[in-house]
Formats: sequence, C-alpha cells, structure tokens
Amino acid sequence: MALDTRWKLPQGKTPDALYDCLFQLVRELRKGDYLNNITLPALSAADIDFAATQRVLGRNTTGAGAGEEVTLSQLLDWIGSAAQGDVLYRGSSAWARLAAGTSGQFLQTQGTGANPQWATVSGGGITTIASGSLPAATTQPLTDIPATYAYLILKLTGASSNTGTRQPLVRASTDNGSSYDSTAANYAGTIYNSIGLALGNTTLASLGESADGAASVTWDATINLFGYQSGPEMTYLSRFRTSVGIEYHIRGTYRSTSAVNALQILWNGSGNFDAGTYALYGVS
Repeated sequence: MALDTRWKLPQGKTPDALYDCLFQLVRELRKGDYLNNITLPALSAADIDFAATQRVLGRNTTGAGAGEEVTLSQLLDWIGSAAQGDVLYRGSSAWARLAAGTSGQFLQTQGTGANPQWATVSGGGITTIASGSLPAATTQPLTDIPATYAYLILKLTGASSNTGTRQPLVRASTDNGSSYDSTAANYAGTIYNSIGLALGNTTLASLGESADGAASVTWDATINLFGYQSGPEMTYLSRFRTSVGIEYHIRGTYRSTSAVNALQILWNGSGNFDAGTYALYGVS
C-alpha cells in the first residue's frame, strides 16, 4: 500500500511507522464510543481493481478466507462435481448439472416444467454388423448377416490392390458364404459415370462396378441393398469413386429366390488388398 503523497511524514518517521501509529489510534478509539456515529463512505465498483477482465469477486479456495478474483469457468464449477461432457441447465429453483450420459445417447427435453435428460435411440437406427481393415488377401467375406434389418449399407474406404488393372467387386451369397454368386446376369443393372454421363449395362457379377485402375488407384464405395431378406428380386444402389476423381453410379437388381446372408469383397482378378477399410451396417 503506497502512502498518499499529500501526507507529510513527521521527521524521522517511516511510512510503516506512521501506519502503526494510525492503527493504534483506531484501536484505542474503538474502545470507546467515538466511532459509532461516523458514517463511512460507500464502496463502489470503481474502487475495486481486478488483475484481468471477465472476473467476479468470490472465493474459489476451499474454506473461509479473503476474497479472490474468480473466472466464469470457476464459478460454474461450483455447481456440483463438474466433469467433461456435463451439461448445465435451469432446474425448478436453481441451476443444476446433468452428468454426461453414455456414448450414443442424445439430450432429450421433457417440455416446460421438467428437466432435460439423456435418452437412448429406440428403433429406426443404424447398427454396425461388421467393420475393419481389408486384409492382405484376395477376398474379405462378411457372413452371418441377420435378416432383421430393413436394408443393408456396405461402405469401402481407400480400397487398393497390389496389382494393377483391377477394380473392387462385391458378390452375394445365400448359403452364408459357402459359395458366392459369380453369374453376371443375376446382377443386372445400369451404370453411368461422371465423365460425359455415359450410360450402359453392368457386365460384371457384382453389386456395383467401375473401371479397372492402376495399383496406385484407391476406391471408395457405398452399396445399399434393399429387400435382401427374400427373393426373387432385390434392388441395389451403388456409388463407386476412384482417387482420380471419377464416379460411377449403378442401379440394379440382384436375382435370387433366397435371402442374402453373406457378402464377399474381392478384386476382378488376382492380387491382394494392400489398403482400405470396410463397414457393413444394418438399417432398421
């Protein structure tokens, strides 16, 4: 605390010594009734100095003690045991903390006069049936596909071959992978690409096709298969995109009298996968 420059120190007295004298004087005055009728000036906001902006007066340190500068984040942490993922909401009489829910839940309002809550999606969702990295092998089988979904979605990302002049294919099985249908006529469809929108018929035994590419080319693909639970015809919609920017869109019909319960990802010739991932989803 600095001494007001308007004060003149008595000869030989330091500021600390003067403060000690004033303190002793006030203490003696308080022993009597001298100060009871003195009105002290009101303290305004301008009389308080803060070390930084966006601060309030409070005490964040545990236990009783002097006031401190408190940030808004510290102030909000006073509402319960704050943790990452928590949500602050207004209760019936005070602000409250809703602890983080479990992965996949959503925040659900219960209307006026009720607190929000975490809820789990019931029905109409997407379930991951199988996913992973494509193996260093010629094929990737996906078996034991339940017949309980409305339709299937197969996604390929960054698929590439260690052999040139190849493209990825996807074939269907009705005997859970004991064999896969290699008859091109059973996958009849139409195809067009992003280069001049060329329209034609599919020629390969696959739920979608594109064009052969060099070993350096990668493919992304999305295949939707509808009505896979029974025959005689199942509709598929496919989109293949190469790393050189060409897209292929296919709409076709897979012909089978039995349900599809397995799929096989492969190349249209020899060679192994050397990169890429897959994911098969069931949509309710």
